[in-house]
Parts: sequence; structure tokens; C-alpha cells
Amino acid sequence: MSHWTEQRCELDDIDTLEKSATELGCTVLRNAKARGWGSDTKVSDLVIQIPNGRYDVAVNVNEDGTLSVEGDMYDGSIKKLLGDDRGGMAKLFDMYGIVKCEAVAKRKRLRTARVASKAGRMQLEVYV
Repeated sequence: MSHWTEQRCELDDIDTLEKSATELGCTVLRNAKARGWGSDTKVSDLVIQIPNGRYDVAVNVNEDGTLSVEGDMYDGSIKKLLGDDRGGMAKLFDMYGIVKCEAVAKRKRLRTARVASKAGRMQLEVYV
């Protein structure tokens, strides 16, 4: 029985996703097997290992260059670290947006600052 759930998202930069996961405290492996329930595994372009978690996030590059992001959500360890919203990976997707925007701002020689919103989510301020 499989518990893998694919998250719909519009990500297209595996290096940015790798950096985002690392900033959230995850270990990241390239071309490895992602762990799922029981002995279920998925060979993936990028594997995000959750600290102290039994299951991983599997990331693969699609033919069109977008990324497929899947996780075995059975034991809750992915949701616990990466956030309950947006299929259990809200913090990962938020961090991806922040890291991607920081890179664009840096190329344009703009300053940035990470700040917490009133709701406790991370936001990026860009200074012109």
C-alpha cells in the first residue's frame, strides 16, 4: 500500500529547492531513493530527508522542466517540519519563493531582509 501524495506546485529550479530544504534543516541527496511507508522507495532526482523522520520528500524533474514533489505523509513527520498548509509542505514552498526572490534581487543589486509576518510566516522585504 502506498501513501505517496504528489503536491501540485509551479517550481522549476531544483537548486533553489535544494537550498530551501537545507535552510529548513533537512538533509538533501541527489539521485537517491526516497523512503516511504514500509519498504516503499522512489528513485528521485532530489531527496529531502526530514530530520528524525522515517519518510522523505521525493523531487523529480519533469520533461517540461517543472518539478514534481511527492511525500509519504503517513506518519506526519513531513507536515510537522514543512508545515500543515498546501498539502503539508507550505514552509518548503514559502522558503522556495523567498530563496528564488533573494537570488533575483541580488542579481539586480537590491537589498533584502527576511521578516516574520503577524501570522508568523516568513516574508521577504526588498529595498530599492
